[in-house]
Amino acid sequence: MSSELKSPVENFINWETNKGKETFLIQPINGKNHEFSWERVGIEARKICSYINSFNFPKNSKIAIISKNCAHWIIT
Repeated sequence: MSSELKSPVENFINWETNKGKETFLIQPINGKNHEFSWERVGIEARKICSYINSFNFPKNSKIAIISKNCAHWIIT
């Protein structure tokens, strides 16, 4: 067993791989609960990363996220 600490991204990929279809987040929207699986969260996170990368900001740029407490804030 490795004692090496994994990054949050490495840990997420592990959960996404092993629990893909299982519910990770539940977000109430318009009075209904919407479930986000580990797999869907991975897809959404990659879309957000691709969008941010499309701006070609300089390496190590500081990016602020302003949002209410919601599933997409956690995903971001």
